Amino acid sequence: MPYILGGNGFIKFKRGSSVNPLPATVDKADVNTILNRVGVNIETDDLITGDRINFETKDPEGLLFLPDDPNSTPPAPPKQATYFIQRNNIDGKSAGGLRLFETFKDAVNNDRSKEVTIVDSWPAGVTSINITYAIEDLDYQTLGAVRSYTFSTERAAIDVTSLGDSFRRQYEAGLLSGTGSISCIFDYESNKSTEASAVMLQILNRATVGSGFDAHLVLGEGLGDKGDLSIFYEVTGVITKAGIEVSADSTINCEIDFVTTGDIHFRLGRVGATLTINSNLPVQRSTVDLTYLTLQATD
Repeated sequence: MPYILGGNGFIKFKRGSSVNPLPATVDKADVNTILNRVGVNIETDDLITGDRINFETKDPEGLLFLPDDPNSTPPAPPKQATYFIQRNNIDGKSAGGLRLFETFKDAVNNDRSKEVTIVDSWPAGVTSINITYAIEDLDYQTLGAVRSYTFSTERAAIDVTSLGDSFRRQYEAGLLSGTGSISCIFDYESNKSTEASAVMLQILNRATVGSGFDAHLVLGEGLGDKGDLSIFYEVTGVITKAGIEVSADSTINCEIDFVTTGDIHFRLGRVGATLTINSNLPVQRSTVDLTYLTLQATD
């Protein structure tokens, strides 16, 4: 029988999203066209570089820090827009300001050639606008520098013993929960589609949008005779504890604990597999759940 080495494992990570849009304001004084940044008065630790943010406003003037929407008649600032953000926490002149990008890669790399232009053409007498913002789901990114992870599931049996029973009886279909931990080398730089492990420490500190995330805990990918089999857990969870270990004779390590908050799926299949129906038309699925099948030899 085949054996899978631990070195084949990795984690696909997706940042969680806020349940409801949150209120904020944008002041004209916080629009900086020189640095191409816009300031939004929200909790500084709530938004992280690489987040995909949906901005909306009911103000009739629209999102005045964005260029006019060419599809509107007459052209006017949009009332809704979604962008990946890049935050500056170092430059004191623009701390908390956001640059806007179309892709995660451009945002984390701060590719100035791909940034969305911030404008300052506010009508006379308008000094601020009310907006709402929400963190939207983005694609799964590989979580970088993971040394190891553990994950366990537990079913809490429900006691259904009643008066007169001589023996304790339990209902086997009890509540299912999962817990896990991730150990990774501290890394603060993202690279294209790889998520920096430092994002786990940042997510824990989100004050209003929560520390939720989605993850694929992959045991192995590209397995099987045709290399079309992946084995992984698919979970939704929240980070409950995060810490770092600093030692003079070792790299800085991060230790993260989490608990599941939703369904737990054990998947056997290939992510993004293509299925075919009788008419030979392809049907795309993001994940293929083959847990109800037993593995068979190739015919």
